[in-house]
Amino acid sequence: MPFITNGTEKLRITECGKLGLGTNNPITESHIVSGGAVSSIATSYIRRMAITGPGSYGFAGPGFYLENTDNPVGKKLFKINYTANGGSESYVNFQAVSDNGGANVNANILAVSHAGRVGVGTATFNATNPEKFLVDAGNTASYNVITGKGLINNAMLLSIQNNSAGSNSSANVAAMADNASETINFVRMGINSSSNAASTIIGGNNTAYLYGTGSDFVIGNATANKNIIFFTGGTATSNERMRLGATGLTPGTDNSYTLGSSTRRWSQVWSANGVIQTSDARLKTNIHDLPYGLNDLMKLRPVAYNWKAQPEMAKVGLIAQEVQKVIPEVITGDPTTDTLGMNYAELVPVLINAIKDLKMQVDELKKQIEQTNKKQ
Repeated sequence: MPFITNGTEKLRITECGKLGLGTNNPITESHIVSGGAVSSIATSYIRRMAITGPGSYGFAGPGFYLENTDNPVGKKLFKINYTANGGSESYVNFQAVSDNGGANVNANILAVSHAGRVGVGTATFNATNPEKFLVDAGNTASYNVITGKGLINNAMLLSIQNNSAGSNSSANVAAMADNASETINFVRMGINSSSNAASTIIGGNNTAYLYGTGSDFVIGNATANKNIIFFTGGTATSNERMRLGATGLTPGTDNSYTLGSSTRRWSQVWSANGVIQTSDARLKTNIHDLPYGLNDLMKLRPVAYNWKAQPEMAKVGLIAQEVQKVIPEVITGDPTTDTLGMNYAELVPVLINAIKDLKMQVDELKKQIEQTNKKQ
């Protein structure tokens, strides 16, 4: 049944009950065609309504208005339409407009592109690496861009997963400065794929990392009297390895961990008040007099030398292999498998005994001299 005004058909109800407004061949139960557009829809998998119309600039295009006359002034009208706005990508645009529909108030509240990209506050995606989901807060007084909330008696996660097991694949979260690029001025947290084979320090399968490419990288705890705690091997409290707090840097467990090793040495250690070594009698057993003295000290050969790795640096000291033959207790390491180390501080008791031996010799010489003088 056609409805005709001024000799032109405006509305049609087909024999199967479809309503066409601006078309005599409605594809759905209600099909609106405007502006002389010709629909190219041949097969419809939807029911109820289709809207067909032209428009490419100024957010024009088929769509509809939602108007609530009870809303506050300036917030009565909302527009949803399908447009390209003069660009190469079409998208469904959610747009706030003035109450009379003549001006934009917020042009891209939400945009869903034909390619499946979603923009909040924008419909302009990165030309080289277009985002799947993009939020642009624009010039705003709010520091909140994205917030996630929920209520669960368990961990609540913000997750990102790269399903590729490629040799260069990883999943990352990045914070970028205003002058950042893909290579500088960002901080990144991520984890590599199960087959990552990158040769960098953060490469390797399932390696997790946190690093920055800006200026100084600052890690801290701004809460008073609280610590930064480092752990490995699990989240049990027994796996604490080190903590940094108000009193300084301390190990997670007393007398359990070393600082460096025979193959991972510090070049120099600086201290304002020396190195304090525990010496409390309450912690010792099997205490007996030291057998080493002057005779043992005389067997040691002080040398001057240069490190092979630093030939320009002149040093003085002893040779660990030679000392090990005389006073093995001060040597650390297995000469067949390790680089040997020496605890020079533990030679102090030997020096004390040597001084005592010398004192006894001096006293004996003084006694002999005094007796000789008396006989003259």
